[in-house]
Amino acid sequence: MKRLLSIIIGYSLLLIACQENEAVYYEGEPDGTSGIYFAYYTSYNRAGSSITYNYNDTTVDNSLTNVTGEYAQIRIPVRLFGNVSEEDRPFTLKAIGGTVEEGKDYFLPEELVMHKGEAIAYVVVRIKKTDELSDGMVRYITLGLEENRYFKPYIKNHVVGIDTFDAQKLTIRYSMVYEEPFSWHNYTNNLGTYSHAKLSFMLSVMGWTYKKFTQQNLFQVSPTICTFTRMELQKRADEGNPVRELDGSLMQLGPNYLVDYSAYE
Repeated sequence: MKRLLSIIIGYSLLLIACQENEAVYYEGEPDGTSGIYFAYYTSYNRAGSSITYNYNDTTVDNSLTNVTGEYAQIRIPVRLFGNVSEEDRPFTLKAIGGTVEEGKDYFLPEELVMHKGEAIAYVVVRIKKTDELSDGMVRYITLGLEENRYFKPYIKNHVVGIDTFDAQKLTIRYSMVYEEPFSWHNYTNNLGTYSHAKLSFMLSVMGWTYKKFTQQNLFQVSPTICTFTRMELQKRADEGNPVRELDGSLMQLGPNYLVDYSAYE
């Protein structure tokens, strides 16, 4: 049976995109245990003031910039390897690493259950939008599934193309870094080189949200944005409190709207 199980596990690694609530079946272990592993999805949706991410791999950064509420929700599918059960079965997941603190920066569910008749369960991790996120740094949380009386790590890895992912461990990376607006690169003579810090400063000057910025026609509005941004940058420089990028360099616009930093040369 163990040989059969090994063969089927090998085939199961090809079934990454199996349908909702579809288990990968095998004969079952003599001790009645099933396998459990992290599944992979590639979408997100919004509901009210929160955004829910359907997790897709262990390297993608989740940006919380579009979350208008206090929390973002990362929705992680956990899939069954084996036959569905006629009873609810609890499973165990714990934080095993990261750069943030559970109970302060993020919250895990108190109860995790693979419900009877189901082959998939969802773990919803709530991540708090704290003031510290404004620094643009990427935080991460690493979660691990733990063996219990119902579940064991029969599937240890996912093979996706040429990459191999640990199916028993998953890392959520997140930040408040804005993605570069699609047409920014067409207007670098006005806006300059893109950076998260620069866009954040522009938004504060204009009193806009990131969403409102991305809805603008930059051909029409970039001169206005840069005029007001240059005025504020120059004012702060003249006052001896210049605005800097995250790497410490002086924040500068494009050649059409250069700020005079000669006092700092």
